[in-house]
Amino acid sequence: MTHYPHQAGAPDDEFGIAPHTDTSFLTLVAPNDVPGLSIRAQSGKWIEAPAILDAYVVNGGQLLQRWTIDWPVAAVPTRVGPDRPPRYPTTYYTDYMTWY
Repeated sequence: MTHYPHQAGAPDDEFGIAPHTDTSFLTLVAPNDVPGLSIRAQSGKWIEAPAILDAYVVNGGQLLQRWTIDWPVAAVPTRVGPDRPPRYPTTYYTDYMTWY
């Protein structure tokens, strides 16, 4: 969990953390009254992510952008074995969505 405290009166060119892209799969921003995420639009303008009552803001990271839908969705190999079979069979995103 990361927390960047609000900095009242910070100049326009100062940030709690330098502008960056999230390299992970996704980022969850918990609901609260303190802004926690700014999004840079293609125009270059910064937009505060909306705070929605009782809802998380979900930000897709670079890994999510690159993850292909043609990759198998399967149990983690180190978490299954002869005495502990996978709860669900391996599938692919498109196959699962067709089934669903």
